Amino acid sequence: MTTILFIVIGIAILGALFWLLFAPKWNGPRAGVESLEIEQLEPLHCRHFPQIRMVLQSEDRAFIARRAPAAMARGWKRERRRVLLRYLNGLAEDFSRLDSLARLLATVSAEVSRKREWEWFWLGMKFRVMMQLLTLRITLGNFTVPQFARLTDFVAAHAAELESSMAQIAGVLPSRMRPSTET
Repeated sequence: MTTILFIVIGIAILGALFWLLFAPKWNGPRAGVESLEIEQLEPLHCRHFPQIRMVLQSEDRAFIARRAPAAMARGWKRERRRVLLRYLNGLAEDFSRLDSLARLLATVSAEVSRKREWEWFWLGMKFRVMMQLLTLRITLGNFTVPQFARLTDFVAAHAAELESSMAQIAGVLPSRMRPSTET
């Protein structure tokens, strides 16, 4: 009975993914696209990685262990974990904004192929897995600077890719739809 339930759920999930991938594409712009400010979709938290790198320095940990009482060192570690988890939540917000931008690009552009949308979907899955693993590592107290750098670079690279896609789309827009360069 349980096996049949899992098979039915699996088929339903695959059907939903298939429908999302191959459903007829609506080419009209969504309501409110004209009033959308692109700054609302740009990543904000990636820019703070240099400060996070400072929080992760091992010299600080060694200094606290040598100089601070045990209770204060535990409080410092707890606060540091809290800051790192908030940074991860900020990266998740950044990625969510970029995902919204990718969906907007797919909606308003016929040039964005289904293959590209599929790539963006898998990027989102990869990001979520990396994020969950790093969250677990922070919770366990076993994390390093390269892990944070990799996740931050992942979000920044996705932002650069979407910016490139927007520039490419802007290059193929009819002249009447291109932004005015006159001030």
